[in-house]
Formats: sequence, structure tokens, C-alpha cells
Amino acid sequence: MAGQDILVTFLEMIERQGYELTINDFSGLILSDAAAAQRFAPYNIHRNPFCMMIKSKAQLWNECLRKKSALSRAATEKRGLFRGMCFCGREEYIMPVFKDGILLATIGLGGFSTNSTAGIARAERALEETSIASTLSGLSPKPGLRELYNAACASADPGQDDALAILGMIAAELLRCYESLETANGSLVVTEAARLSREHRVALHAAEYLRRNITEPLVAKKVAAACHVSVSTLSHVFKKNTRMSLNAYLAKLRLDLAKQLLLKEACVTEAALESGFEDSNYFSRVFSKAEGMPPSAWQRRELLLRSSPSPDAAVPRDQRPAAGKGISAKTG
Repeated sequence: MAGQDILVTFLEMIERQGYELTINDFSGLILSDAAAAQRFAPYNIHRNPFCMMIKSKAQLWNECLRKKSALSRAATEKRGLFRGMCFCGREEYIMPVFKDGILLATIGLGGFSTNSTAGIARAERALEETSIASTLSGLSPKPGLRELYNAACASADPGQDDALAILGMIAAELLRCYESLETANGSLVVTEAARLSREHRVALHAAEYLRRNITEPLVAKKVAAACHVSVSTLSHVFKKNTRMSLNAYLAKLRLDLAKQLLLKEACVTEAALESGFEDSNYFSRVFSKAEGMPPSAWQRRELLLRSSPSPDAAVPRDQRPAAGKGISAKTG
């Protein structure tokens, strides 16, 4: 849908400025629509390294999910833009999206900190209570935590006025998306939305885990442990939400990364190894099956297409047709 594509383009633009955007779909309407769920999937969880570390402990993962109810209550009470700090110290501006008195979603704008001392202190307390602070990448607890926190909050506070402008535009466009989905669905609220939301978050968390460990061998038990579910539950939930198995999804991630490397003129062997394939021969077989040609041929074609001038570029400017005059007025 054009409206959804426009919104996603705007979300991507804001995130390129160093901020992180999240959409909590309290109605379940987006999650119930396959196309919409796919478009907005990257914005349904916090993907920064700090939050991924926090969610590596089941107790904190569950606490994070429970806090969604508190977020829903706060959004319903405040009705407009507000700023808050989560139980682990991460700050966000929050904009609720309502229609007919129903809270459809909240949009979060994070990636900054107005009080890093207080934020880090909250995170330290949460980690100490679950005894995982000492496992942070082999670093001593507090420096490791601060490093992750500061990386996740590296952007400047946009301020209330700019946050209102950004989130206001997103909310208006998101509401139009909801209204379009409502027309197709016949309702603004989907039954069992909370259950769908939890399943969806598990699938998204697994996808992010795979992306962050793209060069590592796939061990389903490790992925399931990171999502705090059994392997069988993860396999079911992941395939239900992504229409792909864990293996197929990781293969797609690796192919996408390999293509990016090839477009940067990496050789086939470099692209294969840096994207997680065990050797270039196996990579070439997988690539050829997916694309219908070897990676070297695909690279030559794509680089040539990107370097070729547009059709008009070879025509002197004074010989190009003027705008609106390319077709003769005579028709018969």
C-alpha cells in the first residue's frame, strides 16, 4: 500500500539521523495483516545493543513485556506527547495514536539521554538483581554497561517541539494506515491481540539475534534460549510470523549481505566469507540457485547497470526534447 510505503520511508529517514523508532500495536490490527506486519516489523522492538542485552535475561525480557501494560495506561491518561524512562534507564518520547477512544498504538522516539547518570543507575540495579552484569562481553560490569548504554543513546535530545513534529507526522500517517486496515478488517481491534503481539516479538527478537550473529553457525538452541522459549515453540512462532524457517531466514540475510558486499566491489570469496558462508564454492551454488546466475556474473551486471548513464546523458542538452514536447501534438 502506498501509504504504508511512504510511512516506512519516513521512519527510515528519521533512523538515519541516529534515532530509534518503535511502534507498539495495541490493537493487533497491523500484526494481523501479513503485508503490514512485514513492512513495520523492524519497528516493533528495540533493536539497539543495549536493549538486546537487557532482553538476554528472561526475567528482564518478561518485565519489559509486562511494562507494555503500564505504557498503555500512561498513554491513555496523557492522551498526547510525553517523555519517559523505562525500568532499565532508556528514554523515549511517546506519542499515542487514538481513534474513537481506542488506543491503537504508541510511537516511541529514542536514541538519546537527558540524564545518563540516572539511566545507567537504573540499568545497573536491574542487572544486579538478575546477576548478569558480569557477563557483558568479558568487561567489568559498569564500564561494559556504560558502553552499551552510551552507544544506544548517542544522539542529542531532539527536544519536545521537534519530537512533537516528528511523531505527530508519523501518528497522522499511521492513523491513515489503521483506517485503511479497518476498512478491510471490519474492526479496529483484533481479538487475542496481546497473544499475537508476544508471539510477534519472539519472532522479531529471533530475527534480530540472527542478524547480529550472521556469520555464526545456526544453533537453534541458542536462538531459542535468547528468546526464552523452547526450540519447538520458536520454530512454530518464527515460521508463523515470517513464513520462513530459521535456516531459510539466515540464508536470506547472508545473501542480502553478500549482495551489498559485491556491490562494494568485494571479490566473490570476500563476499562469501564476510557474510557467513563456509566457502566460496558453496556460496556460489546457493547464490546461483537464488538468482539464476553466478555471483560474479550478477556483480558485473549490477555494477554495469549502476555505472551506465541515463538514456538522455549521451544526448547534448540543447538537443534533448523540452519538457512536455516529447510527443507530437499531431495524432492522425
